Amino acid sequence: MFSNLPIKSSFTLSDQIGEGTFSTVYLAKRVAIGQGFSSLALKHLVPTSKPGRIMMEARCMQVADRHPNVVQLVGLWRVGGDVVIAMPYIQHCRFIDLVATVELEEVKLFIANLLAALEHIHKLGIIHRDIKPSNFLYDRQRKKVFPS
Repeated sequence: MFSNLPIKSSFTLSDQIGEGTFSTVYLAKRVAIGQGFSSLALKHLVPTSKPGRIMMEARCMQVADRHPNVVQLVGLWRVGGDVVIAMPYIQHCRFIDLVATVELEEVKLFIANLLAALEHIHKLGIIHRDIKPSNFLYDRQRKKVFPS
């Protein structure tokens, strides 16, 4: 399951873009123009996370990524005692910013995308145990929701 994607030679860390109880997410940008993604989200899992939980998250992402509202797993690495999960970077807005400016039609799209993603993963036997606005990325330009 671990990746051979040459992350160190192909990407540079740009910014911290998220933080949760069990992880910190960084934006990585491609050094040279070429094949593949121009930007990745690198999720650095807290070293105290249980290995079984980490592998379960990676397996769930790997199984579920064949859906337009589920983020693809690009790579998984062990770096010393830590684990890093790579996903394509999704341009998104913070939920608090969305609430301030959203209209009813966009709320309907948001909810429809969210429910489509949840239906997909539930059909695979995966239960998302932390459903809250900050755990779902919303790309306002493409009108798509992605669980994280």
